[in-house]
Amino acid sequence: MRTWLIAIGLMVIAGCSSTTADQSAVPAGTAEELAEPSTATTSTAAASTTAAAPTTSDQVESLDLDVGLIGHFPLDGDSTDALGVTPSSIEGATGTADRNGIEGAALRFDGLDDVVEFEPADALNVERDFSISIWVEAGDLDNDWYSLFEKSDPERGGHSRYGLWLFANTLAVCFEQVDNLAQPCLQSGPLDLTGWRHMAAVRSNDEMTLFLDGEEIARQEVTTSPVSQTNFSAYIGNDQYQPGAPWLDASVDELRIYDRALSRVEVAELATA
Repeated sequence: MRTWLIAIGLMVIAGCSSTTADQSAVPAGTAEELAEPSTATTSTAAASTTAAAPTTSDQVESLDLDVGLIGHFPLDGDSTDALGVTPSSIEGATGTADRNGIEGAALRFDGLDDVVEFEPADALNVERDFSISIWVEAGDLDNDWYSLFEKSDPERGGHSRYGLWLFANTLAVCFEQVDNLAQPCLQSGPLDLTGWRHMAAVRSNDEMTLFLDGEEIARQEVTTSPVSQTNFSAYIGNDQYQPGAPWLDASVDELRIYDRALSRVEVAELATA
């Protein structure tokens, strides 16, 4: 989808095997652009008997899910920000039934030309920590980067400041370091994406974590660098600044963007809401 500066670490829980994305589908960068891979944590398969050391996000268990919320898009057939801060527009995406079967309470993207644009999106800038939470119903996807949410930047050739993507049947989160030095990414192993699934990504200082239905599916140590800032648009469904970017074929609901790291308890709460 873009020239990634990738530092991908995989981490497997029960039921998910360890794989890497088909790198032939990701355009290669120059030798000067490529970042050294971060070291991923060990598999959580053994974590059932040994508890993981608490992280910053584990220690924040307020369960006030409005704290640090900088964008709340219910996607109830439209793209309105429930906070009344970030303007948006829809091209093509239409209302559909949500995970509870309520008609018109989610948005359907047809995989052809549907997109939601948030612009201007300066209210969605984050400094270092961030969290993205969204409900998704997706079928089989090709080996390409499908945008669930991304804060883009045309001046960097389609690089995204931060965001959450589906790559075939895996989930990935990336952010661009300050001064555009590198773009660390974390990608899960293969997932069963049948039906509505809750997906979340959390960046907490030097760690990124991915969640599916409230359960951790991947974790990786990353640089403590702040996120590079931009006031350009954010998107669901397609990166309008990246020529040839694929169009999302999925239904989405309840997008939440935070400028802090959610705790595991908070992620689990959103996955059952």
